[in-house]
Amino acid sequence: MSREPLSRERALAAAVALVDAEGLKALTMRRLAAGLGVEAMSLYHHVPGKEGLLDGLAETVIAEIAAAVGAAGQSGDWQAQLRQRFLLARDVMLRHPWAPALLGSRPAIPPALFAYYDEIVGTLTAGGFPPHLAHRALHAFGTMALGFVQELFTPPAPTPTHRRPTSPRWRRPCRT
Repeated sequence: MSREPLSRERALAAAVALVDAEGLKALTMRRLAAGLGVEAMSLYHHVPGKEGLLDGLAETVIAEIAAAVGAAGQSGDWQAQLRQRFLLARDVMLRHPWAPALLGSRPAIPPALFAYYDEIVGTLTAGGFPPHLAHRALHAFGTMALGFVQELFTPPAPTPTHRRPTSPRWRRPCRT
């Protein structure tokens, strides 16, 4: 019985499955290699280290969003098209709850994200927006275009190191 040859796509698919099941902290090159039935060093022929693996995960999520949008097609006015696009992106983010944090942490923007945003601007300009307003609208949408709203989060409970001072000094107005 021969096993499937290792490829970048196979490594990324296994990484997505691992992170979906156990979270980003569980992802290590050794752990991924063990799940694939290969030596960790074999992965380095397909992904250039942990950072390259994380970049690949970001690219995979963006590709999944683009595939969902492409499969759905476009119908309705610009508002309906954008609503559908954002909701399809949300479906992807719900399948991969770790993805918003990952996308926000990468130092480089995945190249496919430029095409995705360009399609949003194209939808807006086709709907009558001048290019400069379409660009501003894209910024106003923020991360909603990717299926999540970064501003809505549940902050962690304060830890002992993050308590407010107990001294009444912090209540006094500053003197200038």
